[in-house]
Amino acid sequence: MSRSRIVFVLIIVAALAVVGASQLVNRLPVTPTPTPRPPLQIEVAVTPLAYDWVSEQAALFNQQRTQVEGQVIEVRVTSRDGIDIWQTGGVWSSANHPVAWIPEAAFVLDYASEAGVRYEVLTPSLASTSLIWGIFSDRANAIGKTTDWDTIQPASVKGSWKDLGGQESWGFIKAAFPLPQRSTVGYGVLLSAAASYAKNGQLSPQNVSNRDFQTWLQPVITAVPNFASLGQQPITVLASRGVSVADFALLPESDWLVYYDRINSRQPIHFAYPAYKLTFDMPFAVWSGAETTSAERISAKQFADFLGQQAAQKRSAAFGLRPSKLDLNSADVSLFSAATSAGIVLDTPPGTPINVPSRSSALGVLSWFRSIQSS
Repeated sequence: MSRSRIVFVLIIVAALAVVGASQLVNRLPVTPTPTPRPPLQIEVAVTPLAYDWVSEQAALFNQQRTQVEGQVIEVRVTSRDGIDIWQTGGVWSSANHPVAWIPEAAFVLDYASEAGVRYEVLTPSLASTSLIWGIFSDRANAIGKTTDWDTIQPASVKGSWKDLGGQESWGFIKAAFPLPQRSTVGYGVLLSAAASYAKNGQLSPQNVSNRDFQTWLQPVITAVPNFASLGQQPITVLASRGVSVADFALLPESDWLVYYDRINSRQPIHFAYPAYKLTFDMPFAVWSGAETTSAERISAKQFADFLGQQAAQKRSAAFGLRPSKLDLNSADVSLFSAATSAGIVLDTPPGTPINVPSRSSALGVLSWFRSIQSS
């Protein structure tokens, strides 16, 4: 056989082999493309004090498409005031609860635990803010001295600005703070008053149930024109209506900072830090029951760590919060710096820390407050 004929035969054999192989492959079963697993959704309930900051960071976290056990983590943020959880109990249960929770403060977690809500702390504090006084400057001049409970309470007893040497057109003295049984901030105002009256940051059950204290505080409560119209965030009403709503208020520093420009552009305002300081330290906690899976726990921890990173911590200051993982001066302090001339400090807020009383005492003082409102 000639060489050319041998080459021809080999080509024919190779072609037949290719055709046969392709037919064999076509007859093999096709392996289906694996269906991607849906995202692992993690609900994080957040205090209204940090909701805007945490929502922003959750969106950034979700963009990274971080995975745990082959599933992409998707954080979903919901706003929830802690007082809803601990005051009556039963809002959350083992069958219905967010995986993670960023409440206003550690004491809120303690109260919730007494109500049967089981969370354990992963991060003791992500950021913080504290209650401070805001008072329109002309009213502050009429009261005189430093604005705090020992000047606010006597002024409230007087009832009218004319009796304090102010202008008759200012009318009655008007205070503002959220309704305590609807707001942890409002409840905090009661604690601030109790500590000031007792001259002691270590609040006991006797301090908050003291009838003399409650009688002393009542004129300030009466000075609040309408709790319903103030809502749970009086700062928004103050920003839009100014002194027609209130002459002074005790609210979180972060609220004042976010709305400072709007308020101050209408009428100059001054800030003062109470002698007894209530700080909202915003821990990150995860549900501690067996209902939390390993993947959920790891996911919650990853998001907590994300919020503790430098970039997220720096951004917290842009929402009026004080970062817990770095010095305030290392963050964007523009909101704080804009209000230093009005009394805001860049250093650690002054004041003796308040240690809160037991949940049973809290329920007692809230019950007393409700009785005043209904009488």
